[in-house]
Amino acid sequence: MALVVGGDVHADGVPWWAFLLLVGGMLVLSAGTLLTRRAGTSESPLESLTIQGVTTAALFTVVAAVDGRLAPPADPGFLWSVAGVVGLSTSGGYGAYLFVVRRSGATRAARCSTSRRRPR
Repeated sequence: MALVVGGDVHADGVPWWAFLLLVGGMLVLSAGTLLTRRAGTSESPLESLTIQGVTTAALFTVVAAVDGRLAPPADPGFLWSVAGVVGLSTSGGYGAYLFVVRRSGATRAARCSTSRRRPR
């Protein structure tokens, strides 16, 4: 993670603490994975993604309302960006992660995401 964003730390207009959000996101994902496995939840990945999406939408709606920018931009580029994030990142990436974690376990999911497949 540091290699990917390291060159942007001194980017214009980006405060240094904003990069801590990446670390926080990684820690929350790891903690959530471990707690989910320990609790033995039984909802499907689709149910989990729905809960995540509704909770996130509610949180960002409140933040936007407090900030005074509740109306989204009417720009088609913005709408395509939101559709891409929801479709690819949330449904695709996180959905695949949930599927692997629930099918094979957290250790296998972490190993698959950090290493290449080795020949047998």
